[in-house]
Amino acid sequence: MLQFEVQDTGIGMSREETKKIFNSFVQADSSTTRKYGGSGLGLVISEQLVKLMHGEISVKSEKGIGSTFTFTCLLQIDQQHTPSSHSLAELKDKRVLIVDDNEASRTILASLVQGFGMQAQTAKCGEDAYNIIARQQDHYNDHFDLVLMDWRMPGMDGLECAKQICQLKSATPLPAIIMVSAYDQSKVMKGVGSNHLEGYLLKPVQPTVLLNTIQKAMGIYVEEDSTLHHFPKRDDQALSQILGAKVLLVEDIKTNQQIACELLEGLGLHVDIANNGLEAVQAVQKNKYDIVLMDIQMPEMDGHTATLEIRKLNLGYQLPIVAMTANAMKEDQNRSKEVGMNGHINKPISPDELFDTLVEWIKPALREIYHRHDKGNPANIDSELPSKLAGFDLQSALLRVNRKERLLLKLLRDFYREQDNTLPTLIQMIETKSYKKAAYLVHSLIGSIGNLGANQLVTHARALETLFKNNQFDAAVFERFVIEYEVITTSLASISTDNEAKNQTTSIETQESVDWGRAISQSKILLKKLQMGDGNSLQSLSTLENILGNSFAGNQSTLHALVDDFEFEQACIELQKLMDNLH
Repeated sequence: MLQFEVQDTGIGMSREETKKIFNSFVQADSSTTRKYGGSGLGLVISEQLVKLMHGEISVKSEKGIGSTFTFTCLLQIDQQHTPSSHSLAELKDKRVLIVDDNEASRTILASLVQGFGMQAQTAKCGEDAYNIIARQQDHYNDHFDLVLMDWRMPGMDGLECAKQICQLKSATPLPAIIMVSAYDQSKVMKGVGSNHLEGYLLKPVQPTVLLNTIQKAMGIYVEEDSTLHHFPKRDDQALSQILGAKVLLVEDIKTNQQIACELLEGLGLHVDIANNGLEAVQAVQKNKYDIVLMDIQMPEMDGHTATLEIRKLNLGYQLPIVAMTANAMKEDQNRSKEVGMNGHINKPISPDELFDTLVEWIKPALREIYHRHDKGNPANIDSELPSKLAGFDLQSALLRVNRKERLLLKLLRDFYREQDNTLPTLIQMIETKSYKKAAYLVHSLIGSIGNLGANQLVTHARALETLFKNNQFDAAVFERFVIEYEVITTSLASISTDNEAKNQTTSIETQESVDWGRAISQSKILLKKLQMGDGNSLQSLSTLENILGNSFAGNQSTLHALVDDFEFEQACIELQKLMDNLH
């Protein structure tokens, strides 16, 4: 049973007036209707609603002071979506500064974050908040981890305060700042993801939305429950204003093209595709677009260069260009803004984020509505998508293809066919210390496999990409990447059709020559796993056997038997013999 109280500082009522306030068509004072409006039915309806929820409603009031209305209702606890202790553990004892000129708002937010196990302190204006942060930032034990900042306040407003806080020079990390406001959402939203703001909350704040926004702002990863996945928030009015808009999608990876087209065309938008920045520059000179969605890392011409070239053109209209990339770091977003891009969409693509971005940047207009020929569910896919697939979050992947299972199955199979040389190529790049090329290869992998739901692989790949960008290499990070990569390739092999598997086997057996470079690379991966006593060594051996075909059949047979019996030391010796023959 929950109890709610609603308090006001209005005209108040006498004891006699409160006795009849819940009667139909009755107000405390017959003159009230003329002064303040109303029919006298609101409280009657409220009482009926409360009774339907097995509760009671009452009022306490004092003439000239105000009234307090109280009601109770019986509600069930949502066990499924209640935050787990694990999801709250990382927030325990984190310090939050709540900045709002409204005392009630400060009290409510403080109560909510304390319920998450966080420590709350409040400030009633921007100046006070800045001074508090400035005084305590050099004291590690006292520094704040998060600021919940109201926007509209007397004196220094929230945006200015956030800007000044971020300019502080501090020995400790500056706090993440989330803006909280009841209005002018679009102006505040343009600051989200900039140097100053990490998130935005709309008043009144819902506890679950607050928790999710805090976790995201503070970089805390929480595994998402599949039941929480939902389709884009397709506000009918907002959607009607962008229907028929013409979009130029600039993307070099076919899988990403298919997924983005599925989402965009599903919203009733026209989509043209450019495979690189050069094609994009040529396209905007020939056609008028309402928005350009631009990948950054592409062959021929990258997204930043293409944007600079487009901005030099005399188009005669303002063309929004939004970066769509796996580069989520602030410096990457700042670079995009410097070259003239208007916004940023992270990969893997979030349907919600994509929709909100389109609504923000496409000008409302009446256009010819695009009616697509439904090409999304290929008819020749002869099996069903499994309910679970190791290494993949299929629920999030399905959202990106509008729940079309056969299309997702096709994309997964296509990726499996196309990824054969990825790992051997990456190993060769590492051996020659071609780290820039390796970073590009891993980045491309993140963009494509991330959209297919391989979240864990994306996490390891991002760590690897960061190392490569800094001209560094870490064997432990690479090992984690390789292990997860083999998990997903093994899963994908399980959903390839019998005909595909047969054709692959036949092609290996009928090759005039073996891909020796790939065989050597795979042998090195297997050797390292055997030396570590990795139980997944058999999967790596199977990959090597497919590469070698019937070559060195005797060595392969002995090696397979040893690995199968977990005789890893002897298997290492046998593998070394095989590797000597490969060189």
